Amino acid sequence: FPVVATSHTWENGKNEQSHQDTTFCEALLGEMNDMVRVVFPADYNSTLALLPEIYSSRGELACMVIPKRDRPCIFTEEEARNLARAGAHVVDEDLSEGTPLLLIANGAYQLSELVQACERLRDTGTPFRLVYAQEPGRFRHPRDRFEAKVCVTDEELEQIIPGHYHHRVVLTHMRPEVFRGHASRLCGDPARSQVLGYINRGGTLDEAGMLFANRCSWAHALYHGARLLGEPAD
Repeated sequence: FPVVATSHTWENGKNEQSHQDTTFCEALLGEMNDMVRVVFPADYNSTLALLPEIYSSRGELACMVIPKRDRPCIFTEEEARNLARAGAHVVDEDLSEGTPLLLIANGAYQLSELVQACERLRDTGTPFRLVYAQEPGRFRHPRDRFEAKVCVTDEELEQIIPGHYHHRVVLTHMRPEVFRGHASRLCGDPARSQVLGYINRGGTLDEAGMLFANRCSWAHALYHGARLLGEPAD
């Protein structure tokens, strides 16, 4: 049974903060993941790929956080199916010499921002990997044996996020503290990672304005990435 949330805080173009903030999906993420799934499909294909399993499941709710406005199609049909199965997917990478920066997006608008950030990292020759985390609850430390069955194993996590990728910047649809708490396996060492998300700032702003006001733009991601790598932010 899907519960679809389409009008949310990043789309406050006319109603200030009267739209649904991020509390709804955050509260459901606190439930056991084998009973309540919280997913953030980023485009048409990733949304479509999730539906067969959601509608064929029994005794399980799925919160689908989906933008109501048009978004670019980033995943192919096959990539979307892999994303639905794994909960996360490597979107882009450029592993030239040097210390790689791991970028993790959670949310459609956040993914678009990090795609822009990758273009600038590539221009400067900075190695990176961009990962989209569609179902962050699968990357928590399981709380019982039932939840462990739907969480990724250490081996599966290593394929998506190798342990030697220490420097990490996350852009999340949710509040950063909530994401780090539930998906700590994605975030890594707090001293070498930065999570950016909704910080209760807003107004009558478009998506770009909301992202900037909450320090979630591609520029903020690059700033923190440079700081983690010990490089000049300019």
